[in-house]
Amino acid sequence: MTYKDSLQVYFTPSSFLSPSSSSPTTTNTENSPISLTYIADSHEQHPKPLTTEKRFFLQIVRAQLQCLVQSSTSTADLLSFISRNWDVALTITEEVRSLNTQYITTTSILSDEVMNVQAVLLLQQIKTKLEVNFQVQARGGEGEEGIKEGLEVAVRSDVKVV
Repeated sequence: MTYKDSLQVYFTPSSFLSPSSSSPTTTNTENSPISLTYIADSHEQHPKPLTTEKRFFLQIVRAQLQCLVQSSTSTADLLSFISRNWDVALTITEEVRSLNTQYITTTSILSDEVMNVQAVLLLQQIKTKLEVNFQVQARGGEGEEGIKEGLEVAVRSDVKVV
């Protein structure tokens, strides 16, 4: 199954909560492997590279998928979780791309849950150089609610004169 021509997900539907059932399946409590792969960089026409921003969110979503209890999660919740969080990744990627059109921008992953976007602004009229850092923190929720709610994303910024 693919999403927005950029992610491919493989999973075993029988490991998940049945749409007709409201309680976890008792016969299959062991999780099956879930594979989430970025495929947009392998398109023959118009390949899209895996940017740092996309890689950051891909790693977090993969980690969350490994933690969920499949027998008490519906496939709809699984797919909704992937799509919602990938949409967040694409939004942030577009914002960084837009920032990069006007300023020198560097993106780096600081930890499993923190990414930094640094933009350098040159204010020629007052001969000043500013360094603006945007720290993007993404955290997954706990258990079933974490899957239903998606990732919590917070952005903190700071500016310093260089």
